[in-house]
Amino acid sequence: MKIEYNIVGKITSSHGIHGEVKVNPMTDFIAERFSPGKIVFYLANNTYVPLTVQSKRGSDEKLIIGFSGFDSPESVYFLLHKTLYAEKNHKLIDNSSKHFYSDYIGLSVIQFGENKGQVLSISSLPHCDYLVVQNKNNQEKLIPLLKEFIDHVDLDKKELYIVDMEGLL
Repeated sequence: MKIEYNIVGKITSSHGIHGEVKVNPMTDFIAERFSPGKIVFYLANNTYVPLTVQSKRGSDEKLIIGFSGFDSPESVYFLLHKTLYAEKNHKLIDNSSKHFYSDYIGLSVIQFGENKGQVLSISSLPHCDYLVVQNKNNQEKLIPLLKEFIDHVDLDKKELYIVDMEGLL
């Protein structure tokens, strides 16, 4: 199976004297991607090279990341302006599901027998995860990613059926 990668951030500059870098995150799953011990990748000569996150601080808009094995501004110089990648998220929707989060992106959303829009992304909020759906009016709507709201998924047809409930979408 070929490993797929998602862009998760971009290194913008070095920070301080301990080999840390400033990262502009490009993911909704910041804690999942940039927690200490997690592995991200940069591309060099068409090869994904791993970096292990050693430390993370700062805000979700501008992270300050330290990578294992880098301890000076000079050691991270070659990383400046590199795009960071992570292996494509294959997190299961729930333990009883055979679907992954990444399977839902791009699916057409069907409700009351008609196409209501398309899944753009999945957003994690404190209560639960939500499907971010762009409807036919180009508005973004949130649907809780809970089995009570998802009727079924047909990956062959690239369709996600939500329950027929007024006001849900």
